[in-house]
Amino acid sequence: MAGKRAGAAALFVSPIHPTQSHDGTAGIGPARAMRIGRGLGGIPMIALGGMSELRWRRIQRFGFHGWAAIDAWMPSTPSS
Repeated sequence: MAGKRAGAAALFVSPIHPTQSHDGTAGIGPARAMRIGRGLGGIPMIALGGMSELRWRRIQRFGFHGWAAIDAWMPSTPSS
């Protein structure tokens, strides 16, 4: 893995869920993200993509070391 060879301290696994900032992009889901994480060779993984505090609480047991967000801090898009 390129991140491991480059000496990465942590890697983002993304997008976990669909996001407002990348409209139309499907999320990979927590289970697939966890499988990706298993291949990281112990490098801490950070969940990104459609994350919120509630979603973080639901997936942290899958081995994620943290989460990052854009959507959680953006106002909701008004419906037309």
